[in-house]
Amino acid sequence: MDVEVITAQHCIFAGIVTSAAFRTTEATTELQAENDIYLCLPEISGLILRCDSETRAFQLRTAVASFSNGKLTVVAEEVFPLIAGG
Repeated sequence: MDVEVITAQHCIFAGIVTSAAFRTTEATTELQAENDIYLCLPEISGLILRCDSETRAFQLRTAVASFSNGKLTVVAEEVFPLIAGG
């Protein structure tokens, strides 16, 4: 799937990943290629992107996300890259 993670100032990540999941205090939402999804993430949440053997994780603050036609777009007030395993 094609992914773009952006803030008002710049693009944080853009590329192709094999899977993506959002993590909130309530649940983890794994995106499925056949389902469109629209999320409002008003507090702090996590985004996990997997690309072959590499995993990239981000902390999102006040974000919205849309997944449609194989493309995930995440717009957040702030995005912080997280260290793998940390």
